[in-house]
Amino acid sequence: MHCGPSSYENHLQALFKVRQTGSLLDFQLDFERLCNRVVGFSLESISDCFLFGLCFDTQKELAILLPTSISQAIGLARLIDAKLQD
Repeated sequence: MHCGPSSYENHLQALFKVRQTGSLLDFQLDFERLCNRVVGFSLESISDCFLFGLCFDTQKELAILLPTSISQAIGLARLIDAKLQD
């Protein structure tokens, strides 16, 4: 008997584990894909997961700015990332 992959995936657990290992855009897309599958998680917790998943340099600068929403955190992370790329 062959069993295929489980139809159950713990998206919340995956959201806690997602980390920026490449570009910010790739991380953002992975993060948003997982976020859209998580139900009942507070917006503050989602913002925290996003912040802690960023590369250290971006994370450090973004933490100082204290974004008040996930959209603000993403926008500020893009600005910081662009600055760090220069």
